Amino acid sequence: MHHAKLLGSPAMVWAVILLWLADAKGMEMDRHAMRLIEAEIGKLDAEAVQVLRQQLESTSALQN
Repeated sequence: MHHAKLLGSPAMVWAVILLWLADAKGMEMDRHAMRLIEAEIGKLDAEAVQVLRQQLESTSALQN
């Protein structure tokens, strides 16, 4: 909920997670879906997005 408050909604948190999965984990996504997600994330506070991505990365590293 912390990230949802910073980014404006839970949907934006999921958008960041999907983009992170595509970038960091090689999850294949349709190019139209990628464009839509990137367009929405581009409207968000870049620092809040970066904080969430860093937390996702550190959590992922702990699990490996």
